[in-house]
Amino acid sequence: TDTLFIYDPDGDRWEEGRRLPGVRAFLGAVPLQGKIYALGGHDGVQQRAEMWQYDPLDDTWIESPSLPEARSGLATAAEGVSIYAMGGGEGDQSSIHERFDTLTQTWSTIDSPYQGPWHHAVAVVIGPNLYVVGGWGGEYLTNTESYQASHLLFLPLGAQGLQSTQ
Repeated sequence: TDTLFIYDPDGDRWEEGRRLPGVRAFLGAVPLQGKIYALGGHDGVQQRAEMWQYDPLDDTWIESPSLPEARSGLATAAEGVSIYAMGGGEGDQSSIHERFDTLTQTWSTIDSPYQGPWHHAVAVVIGPNLYVVGGWGGEYLTNTESYQASHLLFLPLGAQGLQSTQ
């Protein structure tokens, strides 16, 4: 379907929003920085690579850089300025893991300890870590993979209490 439903918690009701630019099943979706990103999916004929950005304030869809490879059933999560697209695909398609940087508008590949098909998993960021859980890879998967999604770097920009030697 290409239907977008928006939940209004104050009115406790669902409303229709602007339709997606194309029909999709098994797409990934993730909120980030006040927008909602919809990635990949299946259009009923083939897997797709498009990524769209929805702005709920003006009810518009904007095309964003596509996934490097078309796939459906992918797990998605977001943290900071990054969108993570983990696994997905059909049949024996090997698992692909990528990170999208919203600042540079570029995709990069993430290494994974899990090899082989990995479809319909769940992804979530908790603290600095990205977790990918379960899914399907020819059988039900019970694995949980953890990636460090963010790094905190402390840069001292000044020193308090130093005495001058002049």
